[in-house]
Amino acid sequence: MGGALGLKRGNRTPAAEANFAEDPKAAQTVLTAGIERVVLAGLDVTHQTDVHVLREACRSLGSPLAGFVWDVCEHYIRTYQDDFGESHGPAHDLVPVMYLLCPDLFASTRVRVDVETEGRLTSGMSIADWQGRCGLPANCEVLREVTKREAFAVAFAAAVHRLPLAAALDAGAPVAKRARP
Repeated sequence: MGGALGLKRGNRTPAAEANFAEDPKAAQTVLTAGIERVVLAGLDVTHQTDVHVLREACRSLGSPLAGFVWDVCEHYIRTYQDDFGESHGPAHDLVPVMYLLCPDLFASTRVRVDVETEGRLTSGMSIADWQGRCGLPANCEVLREVTKREAFAVAFAAAVHRLPLAAALDAGAPVAKRARP
């Protein structure tokens, strides 16, 4: 998960997504390392997801783990609403995981992507050469769209339900509580 290649330019700076802004040189190194297959999930696709929808999908399964998912997501959703003025909380880091589980839920484009490493105002900005103007070979598969949003939520809930902790809770196993410092 990293970068922003459309209208959602940046969440750390006006030009850069947080992961790429944190270490633009590392992001550029990864993208240009010659790795055979890099799949990039930027803000443009992660903002097509909604944590509220995902936790509702988990709750509909009736698993004891659903309450945990609900509680964990509550703070995240409120942060997006209160601090960022967003109507929903995007599931940023979940998108690449879901791509690995269900690649058919996404549309993507193979394209050249580079990261600005020196710009005073644009450091960390991800740049996609959508029209091949730079003459360099494509180096990334960029996720562009969650094409089946309802199926995304269903697949997420099913994956959560398959977690070993979910099975233990379903069987009534006690869950150790963390000691408070």
